[in-house]
Amino acid sequence: NAGRQRGRNTMISDFDEAHLQSLVSSLGKKQRFPEQSGLQYVKDPQSRETLQDLLRFLRRDSTRERPIMMLLHAWDVAGNDILPMVQAYHSGAPDLILDAVKLLVFLTLPADPGALNFNAQRHHINRTVEALTRNSCAVVFSHLAEPLERFESSRLRSRDEDGKTIQLFLTFIRNLLLSYHDNSPYNAASSSHNVDSKSGILTILIDLHLPDLLCQIAKDARKKPFVEDITLLIEIFHLLFQFQDPRDRKSVV
Repeated sequence: NAGRQRGRNTMISDFDEAHLQSLVSSLGKKQRFPEQSGLQYVKDPQSRETLQDLLRFLRRDSTRERPIMMLLHAWDVAGNDILPMVQAYHSGAPDLILDAVKLLVFLTLPADPGALNFNAQRHHINRTVEALTRNSCAVVFSHLAEPLERFESSRLRSRDEDGKTIQLFLTFIRNLLLSYHDNSPYNAASSSHNVDSKSGILTILIDLHLPDLLCQIAKDARKKPFVEDITLLIEIFHLLFQFQDPRDRKSVV
């Protein structure tokens, strides 16, 4: 469509862009059912395989300008497909949701300050984070509860399963907190907006009791599978406290 055509990026080949667009169009679609009000998102039977193909594309997105990520943002894949998919299939399809969260992690990775399109990257990332925080955070983070419960009951499975799931969600939390971090000398005028937006994210994280979970993980940081995540945990706590008044920090911890 016209929106996707406007997102064209000459830094990837025409073939790759056509393939990427074909994958996006086959994730699923919104449909209207007589017995339900409004439109309902219906995933394609091959949607998980499609998500994995998109993830393979994103792993190749190694330049500072990240043209593949920018195309997915320009087409609003998160708003049109990923978040509706998470809302519609959050129960009964854990592997699908995990792949969707992996895609969201790629789409919210901090922009490289040295990129030629740094400001455009930040704009798209912030838009995706705002859409996520409006109505999907609780659903997304509900998938973190089960592996943490298994850890607390000493039934954590292999590092390749629960451990990596927890690490994925830690990275996602870090990305959310970084999304409004004022890391550009050109964004001083927007610092007030960044603080307000970050306060909104903090409120959501606190309402979901995620700081409590992070504190529990920190207590066990020298145990597997968390021993490799100490640096990530330190970064998250630094970001949690960065814009907090010391008198209000009890609300976080």
